[in-house]
Amino acid sequence: MFSQLSQSFLEVSPSDYFLSYLDSTPNNYFWSKEYLAKSAEDKQTELWNQVIADTSSGSFPSALELPGIFVESMEPTFTGKGDAMPPGQLYGNRRKYIHSVGTVGKVKFVAKSNQYSGIFNGADKGLIRLSSAAAPTADSKSPLAPGMGLKFLRDGIDSANLVSMWSVAGQPNDWNFFSNTFFNHIAGAPKERVDLQALSAKFATATDHIQQVGLSDFAMYDQSGAQDSALSFPFALEFEASEDVATMFPTDLPSSDPLTYADQLETIPANSSLYQVFAWNQPKEAGGKRSLIGELVLDGTMTKSKWGDENLFFRHQKMDDDTKIYPEWEQYLPKYSTGGKCPFGY
Repeated sequence: MFSQLSQSFLEVSPSDYFLSYLDSTPNNYFWSKEYLAKSAEDKQTELWNQVIADTSSGSFPSALELPGIFVESMEPTFTGKGDAMPPGQLYGNRRKYIHSVGTVGKVKFVAKSNQYSGIFNGADKGLIRLSSAAAPTADSKSPLAPGMGLKFLRDGIDSANLVSMWSVAGQPNDWNFFSNTFFNHIAGAPKERVDLQALSAKFATATDHIQQVGLSDFAMYDQSGAQDSALSFPFALEFEASEDVATMFPTDLPSSDPLTYADQLETIPANSSLYQVFAWNQPKEAGGKRSLIGELVLDGTMTKSKWGDENLFFRHQKMDDDTKIYPEWEQYLPKYSTGGKCPFGY
């Protein structure tokens, strides 16, 4: 089972990339076998060179552009290869319709436990991107919705990726990016948010587990690309802001510009500790225990990046991959088909 799952992350289908040749960006290189075969260090260097080439920001889609997300297939979000945005449905590359503006930094995972395998044992060739799910407004009708994309590069194979946030609905009247703990299992969209309900339905075209991303690929290989024979990964993660950053920013909007969060994130001191990482070894209702397993530490500073906003890709691993290995977890997971409910209300 493990070998079949691992192979699914490594197979590269030429048909997946046919449309890439219509695009003038270097994205197709970052999916290529040539690129994937390189060392983690070389990949990080090449990605970082793209990140810092233009340190302006991208933009959130306009009201006329946003419906484009419903044209795109959701499947590449979960199965796209490499570290740049996959091909679009019609031409060019996919657009980031959500989490469109953020900052990027190099990051290390400093392990505090040897409980889990692969990247969870420590890695220092990572990239982190902090962003807001949607364009915030000063009146908080569209609150700041902090989220994180995290990837660690690996020698000779594709990167390990995950995404996390506190709430898809954002944090009303709170402009401190680090006020709330991030989870890779998040609450469902509020029923009164028709826009988020529509987005939930779109994600459900690819997976019933729209509120979680899996962690098994993070644990399957270490940074050297070696497959761990004793695969072990947690049920869920929590990212709690470290003391270095937890109170750096005010909860009130410090200026009239609601995009000021990107400017603030660039001021985080070099090599700061960003998050303490906690893991649940299994669902809480099944007797799961929460423990500190590591720390995310910046390697340098964060920067705004047009290429990061428009092209840097963070794959969302399907939770289905994890439940194939631990089928006993399935009963504790909310599903779209059950209205975001599970028997235990987890």
